[in-house]
Amino acid sequence: HQHVDKWVFRRFVSAAMEMAQGDGSKVRSIGMPAIGSGAIGCDVKFVARILINAAAYELQKHPQLQLQITFVILPDQPNVLDAFIYQ
Repeated sequence: HQHVDKWVFRRFVSAAMEMAQGDGSKVRSIGMPAIGSGAIGCDVKFVARILINAAAYELQKHPQLQLQITFVILPDQPNVLDAFIYQ
């Protein structure tokens, strides 16, 4: 298990949201993978908490965005799904 700083995840979410709100963008939904919960081996509860909190922060920071955010979880990762559900 590698130590991964929470800011790596926060920057990922922030960059995705910036791209979604780019010049005249009409994007209304984005899918974000549950990065770090697979091969990197981060704690899935950590990943879920950080990604959800980062997305909520970005939406509060940019209330004009009307984005639907979907976290993409692979079917063979029920533990990751559970971590997101219980967050």
